[in-house]
Amino acid sequence: MEKNIPDPEQDFAMIGRFHDFDLTDAELKAFEERLENDPIFQERFHLYGEMEQHIEQELPKEATSDFRQIIKEEKKGSGAKVRRLFSPGQWSMAATIALLLVAGMWWLLSPSVLEDPVALADYYWDGTQMEHLFSGDQRGADTRDPLESAHTFFRTIRDYHENGEYATMIDQLEIYKVTTPAPIPFEDDADWLLAIAYIANHKLENAKFVLEQIIEAYPARREKARQLLLDIEQLEAVGEVKK
Repeated sequence: MEKNIPDPEQDFAMIGRFHDFDLTDAELKAFEERLENDPIFQERFHLYGEMEQHIEQELPKEATSDFRQIIKEEKKGSGAKVRRLFSPGQWSMAATIALLLVAGMWWLLSPSVLEDPVALADYYWDGTQMEHLFSGDQRGADTRDPLESAHTFFRTIRDYHENGEYATMIDQLEIYKVTTPAPIPFEDDADWLLAIAYIANHKLENAKFVLEQIIEAYPARREKARQLLLDIEQLEAVGEVKK
């Protein structure tokens, strides 16, 4: 039976307190243990960092430094005090971003990605850490990279994506999964990119099938795969409305 996944709102609140140096010694010790051993918590920690970067890009500098107070002061019942930190337009943006941050719903800041399969696929492609797929650690000029063939393969997949050759991406990733001897290097990455390629190629049912497999097989990717499933459902709903 699958373990209960910790509440994302509580996790994001805890991560926010970590960034504010607001954890007790006992809480900090527990935080560090989870960050080291819990892949879901690791993913949420990285999402929080991505969200902060987005905030810095979207909000004026003077507003960015105060946005966390929205959450703190609203919990204390003093939201009016916080509203004075922002102009009406800035308050609306800051409140929306803060609420999205607490809920972990950073993807809603780009709603256009939920209206087109290629845009959605590109959004998740851009949000995926992939440098480890393209090159290995350099351990010396005379040391051969044991994963060089895999790195070469994924660099080719990157080229297919950049050229919009999504059907070829699908074919090559499926062949890679079938023909590569176990243990397959970067198998979880191959499945994740296969789901993205299916979306870009408008094969949403295939993408959902792969994502369900990812949820079962790879705990570290479980939360992001679930969110992508929700985004596909939103994409399908938008498509039904437009018909």
